[in-house]
Amino acid sequence: MSEQDLSRERGIWFCKQADTLKRVFESRRINFYACNDISEAKNQMFRLIQGFCEEKRTHQIGFADSVTLHELDIFRDISRLENVQVCNPFERLPDGKLSVFSDAPPGKLDLPYDEYYKRISLYVDKMRQALLSDVFIVGANAITMEGEIVSVDGSGNRVSGMIFGPRKVIVVVGRNKIVKDVDSALWRIHNVAAPLNYIRHNEKHHNRYDDLPCLKAGKCVRCSHPRSACMSTVIVRGAVEFNKDRIHLILVNEDLGL
Repeated sequence: MSEQDLSRERGIWFCKQADTLKRVFESRRINFYACNDISEAKNQMFRLIQGFCEEKRTHQIGFADSVTLHELDIFRDISRLENVQVCNPFERLPDGKLSVFSDAPPGKLDLPYDEYYKRISLYVDKMRQALLSDVFIVGANAITMEGEIVSVDGSGNRVSGMIFGPRKVIVVVGRNKIVKDVDSALWRIHNVAAPLNYIRHNEKHHNRYDDLPCLKAGKCVRCSHPRSACMSTVIVRGAVEFNKDRIHLILVNEDLGL
């Protein structure tokens, strides 16, 4: 017996939480699946996609940006599926830039203002296209023990796809996204997830988030900065009756995402 290994205890607690979450989410017409690890979560995702394909027209799969999905390495795996078109607006070059800047010199972007926003408009068009996919795959910032999916977004593409547009939605979250209630979710998002995501984009993707107030203060200051990713908040409390088979929430017994 090792007092340094609490994996068994964490596993037991995850099962207890998952039992409660399954009950509350499914009472709100959101399909719920608890998975022990990344491998099981990916298998569950592919079973869902296969079922959607057999059920009716499922030809295009769209993505929102998500650290969790990167950790699952799901982008590459789904691109290998037969008879499926993938719409991934967030495909990036080896140096971290978005693919719409594929002919720009390596490293930090140095484009004229007009040219930069011309490329960004192509990027936005791809995000709009993803919202018309048959299946939309996305992460979430938090899920509550009361049965809500809580997400905060800048441009709104991620939260929009959750609530309307794609025929089916697969939401993948790690156990670290479980919180007590909406207030706890919003605190975590604004003081943990959002700042870390700004730093991620600064360090990996040549973005310019250094002057955001939260990064200077070390906490959320409820700003309205023009590059803030906290412009839109969506709380999914359930699904209406005719959409009862639309949202599929996969909870993984691993810490994933921000």
